[in-house]
Amino acid sequence: MQRVLKWIFMVMGIFLLAACGESHSSSTISNLSNNNFNFGLSSFNSTREFLVTQNNGVVKALALDEHREHFISSLNSIAKGTDVTQPIQKRSIAIQGNKDILNALFGLIDDDTLPDMTDALGQILNELARNPENLKALSEFSQTKVGVEYRNFVALLRKIFLHPQCQEIANAVDRLIETNPDFLKNILATFSSTLSSLPSPELTQIILDLLATDMKDLSSDDSSQDRAVWLVRLDSQNNPKVLKDGFGYLYPPFVDADWNGECDVDHLGRPIDKYGKVIQLEAFGKNGYQDGKGKWLVTRDQEGKAVSSEGKLVFEYFDAQKTVLSAFLYNLGRAIELDILHDFHQANFVALKPMKQFEDEDGPYWGYSDEGDLVKGSLSALSLLKKDDFRDFLRVIQKVFEKDPLKAEKVLKALGQVMVSLRDNNFSSPAEIAEILPSIFEKPSSPEVAEMMEILRNTHIHLGFTDGASLWKKCIRKNKTFLAEEILWPWRNSLITIQKSYPSNPEIFPRVYNNILGLVCGSALEKYKLTPVVPTVITLLLTALDLDPEGMVDMFQESLKESVTSRHTTLTMECWKKFLSLEESHLIQKGVATLLTPQEDEEINSYSEIVRLGIALVQCNHDVKLKIRLANMVAKLLDPKRPIVSNLIDSLGSLLGCRDGAFMVKTLRVTFCQCHKFQLSPMTMLSWTFLDVLQAGGKHYKKGGLSEEDIHKVCHGLSHGLTNPSGYLKKIYKLVKERKR
Repeated sequence: MQRVLKWIFMVMGIFLLAACGESHSSSTISNLSNNNFNFGLSSFNSTREFLVTQNNGVVKALALDEHREHFISSLNSIAKGTDVTQPIQKRSIAIQGNKDILNALFGLIDDDTLPDMTDALGQILNELARNPENLKALSEFSQTKVGVEYRNFVALLRKIFLHPQCQEIANAVDRLIETNPDFLKNILATFSSTLSSLPSPELTQIILDLLATDMKDLSSDDSSQDRAVWLVRLDSQNNPKVLKDGFGYLYPPFVDADWNGECDVDHLGRPIDKYGKVIQLEAFGKNGYQDGKGKWLVTRDQEGKAVSSEGKLVFEYFDAQKTVLSAFLYNLGRAIELDILHDFHQANFVALKPMKQFEDEDGPYWGYSDEGDLVKGSLSALSLLKKDDFRDFLRVIQKVFEKDPLKAEKVLKALGQVMVSLRDNNFSSPAEIAEILPSIFEKPSSPEVAEMMEILRNTHIHLGFTDGASLWKKCIRKNKTFLAEEILWPWRNSLITIQKSYPSNPEIFPRVYNNILGLVCGSALEKYKLTPVVPTVITLLLTALDLDPEGMVDMFQESLKESVTSRHTTLTMECWKKFLSLEESHLIQKGVATLLTPQEDEEINSYSEIVRLGIALVQCNHDVKLKIRLANMVAKLLDPKRPIVSNLIDSLGSLLGCRDGAFMVKTLRVTFCQCHKFQLSPMTMLSWTFLDVLQAGGKHYKKGGLSEEDIHKVCHGLSHGLTNPSGYLKKIYKLVKERKR
């Protein structure tokens, strides 16, 4: 592993040296754009000369020769910012006005931007390698087997960089960083704070289970299957979940000798057949599986899914775009488009007040109090879930959603209108609200409330003996004093505060409330006919509450208090407020919304890859405490208050806001786009070359997760390569700086 890392750094250096000419003289540098200089060819020759000096060097050099044309073409495409295999006017993605990439890189070395960044990154990796807990967490987390591989991360980057708006967004980020040097630190501080402020393991597990839950598909055809994002469900051992045949047995070659419903495994958790032999069969791939007699037990369909000899799927596959996480991401994109997040932030910025001083492990800070009207009313509202009647009313809402989401939206909008009417009437005390509360629903004067009660009247639970309207009126009558004093009065005061804080925008609450309802009550994805996400959430919520209503509600309330009063919430609200005030924020938000929008052109459909990777993250069955520990580890490593991280961010800011007009994005776009001649990206061709050279030298990589030793070697090797004063990278930096002397 260390030899491989050393080889990577050596080749990186060779690429830079090649730019200086094969004699490493400084004269070539001034003519880097000269038409007679072929960077790809020079790099190929230098790399080949280096390989010959290594173990199995001749074999490695011959393997490199097989990719000569790919190698040279790829590097020239990156270095020039254009696809050299065809005229610029014929390129599908034209990147014009990009100076020689190497000239720009040399400039970043001259002003110490790259050296400072690699030093800081090396120190962070060294800290990671020295902590056994970090290594254990990373090793265990790397064992997921949902069918997501490194190529999915590459695909996401490719789709992002190829999107037409990518350069425009990069330029906006460039201007933002230039005018707001602390922007990246504020973003990273918020991210680090988020990771270190996760809720309790019990609540975190509920949230993860919810995000990975399928939503009910109401479509009557299979047209949506054409663009499905296929993943596989996992069993308790994090292996692909094997389905059963018509006789109740697992599809061969898998066996279930202990009848626990999952495939048998060895001591390492790997699936085994009836002879105890490890089964080498991935959830997605090209290779099938034959028994000892040559009979095909498993083949593949066009998506690479495993198919039995009966033509049935061997594993439990699902479309990740039909999950709650997918709906959440999609609705988040729509919320950004409709500017809902801006209104939501404005409302909560004042509604969460007052603030008071708290103290955590980082010292004292000013945070939002849990004694504010909005929080007090919400905590009391949560306590209603301890009561059977109110949980039954949730079941009524769930049934309305399942029957007709538009009617469910009308019910919830009517409740919002009741709150607005309470805000706009001059009540002097909660007692006055309690007195009129039952009549609001028993003798409604509002057409919207009357329609709400009619909808509830036609919705029944408990074998049809209880209708929703009767249940709701019963809840109101029995609890009117508590509702008025502990919930409605504080909420009313909070709405009044919001209205007074924004006299030019007095109806901000109704607009936010109704816009959010429009999102959560509608179909999650326009191209799918799915039930809204709300009934799915209610189902999981009720399942948890029915087991232990007292304990679950107490946990929800405590989590709400901790979240509101945390340093993280204050930091997030302040960071978001500052971001929204910036001129470039609208363009950046538009870009994020685009990433979270399904695209017809699969080449730029980053949404599908985000969903795929997100589900892989939340679904793997590792202990939730491990996930929280891993999140806390990342939070500490990336805390911008640490000098190392601060240096890294300063360097990164210089890189992104460099004077070459976001040249890094242009370079990455070229790196990931397809070369016309080979129909492959430079990244793909270089990776292909790299792996073939390694394999020719006798290095073979096993598939699956990494051991703690593997991760330690990777982190230590990278850290050493980045920070070693006498290492190859430092020599390259020195050589580049000395070229002007």
